[in-house]
Amino acid sequence: MKRTLLFIFLLNLGLMVSSQSVEEIGRAFGSADVNKIAPFISETVDMDICGKGGVLSRGQAAMMLEMFFAKNQISSLEILHSSPFENNKQHVIGEYIAKQGKFTLIYKIDRRGDLLFIRQIRIDKSS
Repeated sequence: MKRTLLFIFLLNLGLMVSSQSVEEIGRAFGSADVNKIAPFISETVDMDICGKGGVLSRGQAAMMLEMFFAKNQISSLEILHSSPFENNKQHVIGEYIAKQGKFTLIYKIDRRGDLLFIRQIRIDKSS
């Protein structure tokens, strides 16, 4: 009985940590802080910001995000959709609102063990 309760507790704790990390990624994008986003970016990431990008290293992706954030200062970020993890993958869709306009932000996350990695980031100007 004690082992079962301990297992359930540890399982729930693991789910809370993953959940907090997903929320942490959302908060990092919401603050437009590359220093908070960069640790979650995979070693290589498929990135497209308004038609520019490709498969980039973590450092290149961080620089590209930093340039985007500098040109498009955030007013708010609203998460419109967040899928549940399936096969250790999740995608998030948000609306990034800046003084310069609205953008659709999509990022995809992989879970590897207890760690989360952003494997794709796409930002498009909304009409």
